[in-house]
Amino acid sequence: MIAALVLALPAAVFVAIRFKRLNEPSFLDHCVPYQEGEIPPQGWVLVEIQGKGPHWVNPALLKAAGPQTELTAEQRARIRAFKEVLGENDPSTLEEALVNFSRDQDPDLEIAVWERIAEVWSQEVAKRGAEDPAHAKLLYLAVLGCSFVGANADALLSWNPQLKGIADLESLAARYRGDQPNSP
Repeated sequence: MIAALVLALPAAVFVAIRFKRLNEPSFLDHCVPYQEGEIPPQGWVLVEIQGKGPHWVNPALLKAAGPQTELTAEQRARIRAFKEVLGENDPSTLEEALVNFSRDQDPDLEIAVWERIAEVWSQEVAKRGAEDPAHAKLLYLAVLGCSFVGANADALLSWNPQLKGIADLESLAARYRGDQPNSP
């Protein structure tokens, strides 16, 4: 087994998961060593391979292992709470979220990220009066993006040009960074 810590995922937020090799005789031959400033192969994920350092890996070569952590009642309650706040904007079900968090080596860190996403999203919806579901979803994507591409308007727009539809995107990013008061 090759243990890997996922450093970045395109559709998730800094998730730590252990992966197993899939019938690959020379797994490392199919990985690209991480080089700062180099553009990775499109769609590949950055993993930390024990003893080998960070590498870009085609996610088709990876298979999620089973749960790493038994979630406590408090952790499950925290997950339920932020899932309720995010509602339909977060596409994963509660059951999927519980399984995914149980794969984290330190679920409290990841839960805290999602609690921050839910907190900032709900404040932005209240501040902007975003009652239109499409606008609320766009705000969700912007806050989600803050958590993994950076909490600044330029990074967010590079990641998802649709976010141009959000007026004063920089104030949303500032709220995520904690540069603005938490009240709506």
